[in-house]
Amino acid sequence: MKHTKKLLAIILAGLMVFSIFTVSASAKEMTKDEVVDFYHALLEKTAEKHEKVFITEERNYMHYADFSELTYLDRAATEKEYGFSEEVNQGDVSFADYYYGFNSDNHGEDDIQLYDYFEIDYYIENGYGLYDASYTDSKIVIDLLMYDDNDYSNRVITVYLTENKGIRKVVEKAYDEYGYESSLEGKPFAVISECVSEYIFSYNPIIPESITLSETEITLGYKDVAEIECIVNPSNATYKEICATYSYDIVTENEPVNAYEEDGRIIIEGLNEGESTVYVHALLGEVIEEIEVTVEFTFFDRIHKMFDDMIENIRMMFGLEY
Repeated sequence: MKHTKKLLAIILAGLMVFSIFTVSASAKEMTKDEVVDFYHALLEKTAEKHEKVFITEERNYMHYADFSELTYLDRAATEKEYGFSEEVNQGDVSFADYYYGFNSDNHGEDDIQLYDYFEIDYYIENGYGLYDASYTDSKIVIDLLMYDDNDYSNRVITVYLTENKGIRKVVEKAYDEYGYESSLEGKPFAVISECVSEYIFSYNPIIPESITLSETEITLGYKDVAEIECIVNPSNATYKEICATYSYDIVTENEPVNAYEEDGRIIIEGLNEGESTVYVHALLGEVIEEIEVTVEFTFFDRIHKMFDDMIENIRMMFGLEY
């Protein structure tokens, strides 16, 4: 009897596991259109739930032409006519922006709503076909394709989900190939671009309130460099990235300094005699702090700059590269 009860318990447990698995699996079985609809509903729910969604984007981009089938002369003539080059131009671009939820009362006319920016229908309405789409507990994958005689374009959007089915990040991989004919021999060649954009979602972010600078007034000579330490407050701010801009003489177009961010510090280099204000911005929020910079040249600084200017003029005259 004990063995019979034990066997029945095992069978019952097995049936329960099987039924849960079947329900879970059947819940994930969606058509491609249903996956897109589910994703759109998730976007709308995210926008309604959070007054403000803060999203950072990192982008890696490559652009180049494939001239492998062209002769040297045909390639040179084609480069001159079209302005395309076989060289690969690529760079990492990181920036941040706000995307507001539907229920937000404080967004302006220029702000882009979350749903509008990440919707798939925009692509479909502009010539893309829904090639494939799938859904699992951890992510949604939507594959879009557009193709005609000369052009090929592919967009793969992967939406990574949190445990409670919120959006954690969206990764869009874009591949475009445009067909042209070479200028001399009329042979086909392709211009290709590849781009990967990664969007990280943060909800109801903690906004920076101030930036503490190690110095607010400095004096530099020619090509002197100052490194200004920057601390974004409060310490638990969601996004602590900063950037720098600077003023210059709009009449003479004289730029006394060059200023930029590097590893959380502001780097300032003296270029020309004069005064400039370097503005340190928090990318999240509206915090701006100022550094007053005076650039003064010694006698040797002037000799140094005169020599550098002479070398630059010669380089530009003969089209020499650095």
